[in-house]
Amino acid sequence: IMQNIIEIEEKNNRLRFIKEYKPIVCGNTNYYIKFTFSEDWEKCVSKTAFFVIEGKKIPVMFTENICNVPAMPNINSIILFLVASSNDNQILSSTPIKLNLERNPAMDKLKKTEPFKSYYAALLGAINKVESGEIRVADVEFAKRAGIADFSTSQVSKTNNEDINGIKNFLDGIEVCGENVALQGEISNPNLLINADFKINQRGKTIYSDIGTYTVDRWKLLSGSVEVKEEGILLNGTIMQPFEKMIKGQFAVSADQSNGLVSATYEDGKFKLSAENVIIRWAKLEVGTIATKFSPKTYAAELLDCQRYYIEIKKSGYDSNYFKFGIGQPTDDKTASILINLPCIMRIAPKFKYSGGFKLQQPLVSAASINSMSIISIAGKNLGLIVKTNSTLTGNIVELDSNNRTDACLVFDAEIY
Repeated sequence: IMQNIIEIEEKNNRLRFIKEYKPIVCGNTNYYIKFTFSEDWEKCVSKTAFFVIEGKKIPVMFTENICNVPAMPNINSIILFLVASSNDNQILSSTPIKLNLERNPAMDKLKKTEPFKSYYAALLGAINKVESGEIRVADVEFAKRAGIADFSTSQVSKTNNEDINGIKNFLDGIEVCGENVALQGEISNPNLLINADFKINQRGKTIYSDIGTYTVDRWKLLSGSVEVKEEGILLNGTIMQPFEKMIKGQFAVSADQSNGLVSATYEDGKFKLSAENVIIRWAKLEVGTIATKFSPKTYAAELLDCQRYYIEIKKSGYDSNYFKFGIGQPTDDKTASILINLPCIMRIAPKFKYSGGFKLQQPLVSAASINSMSIISIAGKNLGLIVKTNSTLTGNIVELDSNNRTDACLVFDAEIY
């Protein structure tokens, strides 16, 4: 018999309480949420409720409209939001809602290093709801170390490997009294987003407010503004990352909720983040129905992925007075062909522009000022520029350099617009 039912309605991807409810008593597992869904959500075979506890997300999968509430640590409130896959091309995501908790004085007596056994009770309850299969010895160790008796075999009824992986994610993401409940390493699926932690910012601005333009690499501003912070971005509006090809299947979306409420959605090949004056440190889109831990790439690997779409080659940051951008040969008295070596092969033939001071330097000859530059050829990473000057070029070799200007910059743009 289900007791302590909290009734929540979903309408237009927004959640609201149908009636008042008594706060959830921390540490207990006999709480359920009964959802009333709109037609789009009713069609979804499976849904995932994300309980956000002090920045950490606990995913709980359910199929119809009843969702079990996992035992909560001794805090005052949590955030809940939903994610579901309606078909091969669409991910549904709800706005978040706040659930109030009632602190349990009995839990204050627990030692810091002692995990809550009620979490493992919740685990065993979840196991009894899925299909039959086998549980690995490593998972049995979780229960053994929690002090659950008579759990000596590796066989547990109604379990399969996929659900065990999901339950391990559920445990790995919980932090109890400052200690992780799970004793194994956290699972992290590959992130399909590029520059998911917003560290690459080739355009170099600290504030972006021009709607329809790109901000930090791969993130396009749809509304509001983006301010670049050391720990991430301050978002007040909506940004979007478009994909070259629509990815099909079931996906989980997630974003950093530690500083406020963030809405993350993926639909029709577009991943969107929305927030009101919230600092966001990361976002994630992954294959599957359960969101796993965010794991950043190295700066070098992330930069190379970004440069497939956008490259800025700058003088800034180099100590020498003159920074050489490329080398080539005159094609006539006032024109030269310059070869630029790009760091990677770009997505498509890029749009090109340049800013700051440039000149053509000729050995033992005075420098030639530049009238114009444009792309004439692309072969893999090699890109050819045609450079026109007012001066007569002499000699066989010319170099495109920065003319002792710190603002010299070449831009190659292959973004998705």
